[in-house]
Amino acid sequence: MELAQRHKQAHMALTVTDCYALVLAQTTENSILLTGDRILRQCSKSLCIQTHGVLWVFDQLVGQKHCSKADARDALTIWINDQAVFLPPNELQARIEHLSGRSEN
Repeated sequence: MELAQRHKQAHMALTVTDCYALVLAQTTENSILLTGDRILRQCSKSLCIQTHGVLWVFDQLVGQKHCSKADARDALTIWINDQAVFLPPNELQARIEHLSGRSEN
C-alpha cells in the first residue's frame, strides 16, 4: 500500500486502481501491464514494466492462431462500430483490411 501511495503522490492523475495495478506489475516477476491509459503507460515504462494495450493482446491471439481470421475480423468490425469501444479507428480498420487480405502488409 505504501508503494501505491507513493505512485499516487508522484502522479496525481493516476487513479487508486491504476496505482495498485502499477504496484502489482512492478512486484510480480515477468508481468505485463495491460492498459490504454497514457499516463499509466508512461509511468509503467519509466519503471521498465512491459506494457501493452488491448490491440497487442488481439494481435497475439491472431498471431498465435488462437482465433481465426474470420472471427478476428468480425470482432474488429463490432468494435469499430461500437461507441463504447475507445480504440483508434484507424488501427482497427487497418487490422480489418489486413485480415480481409486487402492490405499491403
